[in-house]
Order: sequence, then structure tokens, then C-alpha cells
Amino acid sequence: MRFAEQSDHLQALNNRFDTSQQQLSNQNLAAEADQVEQLVAEKSRAVLARRYSQMKDLVENDRGVFLTFYQQVSANRRLPEDNTWDIKRKAVDAALFPYYEEQITFLCLSMNDRGVEYYGDIHFAFSDASISHRTTVCQENSVVFCEKHGITIIDPDLKGYVATWKDRGKLAVCKFLDEIQQGMTQQDLEAIFIRDDSANRRGYEDFIECHVYGPLSVRNASQITYREVASKEERTQQRRALRLLRERGLNPVQMH
Repeated sequence: MRFAEQSDHLQALNNRFDTSQQQLSNQNLAAEADQVEQLVAEKSRAVLARRYSQMKDLVENDRGVFLTFYQQVSANRRLPEDNTWDIKRKAVDAALFPYYEEQITFLCLSMNDRGVEYYGDIHFAFSDASISHRTTVCQENSVVFCEKHGITIIDPDLKGYVATWKDRGKLAVCKFLDEIQQGMTQQDLEAIFIRDDSANRRGYEDFIECHVYGPLSVRNASQITYREVASKEERTQQRRALRLLRERGLNPVQMH
């Protein structure tokens, strides 16, 4: 979290943003670049997707909080899988968030309150008030980013590719540099904000990753959306979760 606020990280992002702005200005897209930055700064929210099987404690306990991956493992709520991804994730997290990786919840930045569907069917969007002071954003999934750019975990350098919450609009302009077009609308931006970056590798969707430090409660969510599920077991879990959320004064909205 702290590294994104360091002067060298802030300067690297500003330099990259200035270069992107100049390139877009040369293409007569300066107004569109400003619009993207403003839309993201004003409209985007961090979204966490969960499976209904992970919702039991959250909906039964009014003071329940979302457990991070490491907290779930420590509490014997899940077992780490013996796969390459979890090994890489642990190494990258320890390098980026030394000694506090267990306190980090990973979300995606969204323009329409929908998260990455691979991770679950009920999505919780969090507003500025509850997370702005404890959130950084990365241009993409941090594990994938380190793989693509050959970044070592011994000395991870993400300068220019991470931002504080308030600078997320700048990072979005840099990320979507080649996709900003004349007449671009918010709907156009929504369409490119979360995408499957590899045809058959579910879980490798391309999105701006949010890192939130500290606990997140269901009651911190400013919007809850859900999609219908197929299996009988999931439908039973879904009905129960939605009923308990509504009993707590929350109002999940079905996706269309």
C-alpha cells in the first residue's frame, strides 16, 4: 500500500500519464482522454465477487467480514491448492506487501459495479468513503503483470503501473491508451474495463486490480448485484444469502 504513495512512484505515474496525454493530443483525442480520466475518477468502484458457498458467515453474522485468501487458509476455511498459480501468488504478495499480505483483499476496478464473474456470482461494490484511504490499484493482476514484465520478487518494481485510489483515472488513461477513440462513451469504457485476456484460461481476465488493506464488511458495500445460478445447490445457497442480506436492510439487485 505504502509504495504507491512514495514520491518516485507518484513521479513515474505522472511521467507515464503525461506521455500518454501527449500521444492522445497528437491524435486529436485530448478531450476523450480527459473524459476517461474524469469518468474513472468519478464513477469507478472496487468490486469483490464471491461464490455463495463462501457467504455463510457473512450473511449469518451482522459483523462478519470478508476473509482474505491467507485468512481463510489460517482459519482452515480453505486449503491452498498445489498449483503454480498459488505458489506464484504467495511469492508476489509477500514481495509487494511484506509482512502484511494477509491483510490485503484483492478486488477489481469496475465501471458498472460488476466484478470478475470467474470468482463468483454475487458482487459487492465499495465506494470511496470506505476504502479510498487504504486502497491502491495496479494496471492488471499483479501476478500476471510480474510475469509479463519479467519482474523479480527480490526487487519488485511497479513504478508507473500502480496508483493511489485518487489517481486511478490517470492509470486507466495509460492502460487504455491504444483504445481511446473519438466519441467514446461510458458504455464503451465499460466494455473494455474487464475482459477475458486469454480465450480458454478462465481466471486470467484482464482488469485493473485493487488492493484494499484491512477488513471489508458486507455493510461497507454501496451496491450488491447478483446473477442467477444454474445448479440446484447453488440456487438454494443463493436464495438463503439474498434473504438474509435483505433482512439486514441490504438490497441486492439482479444483473441484466
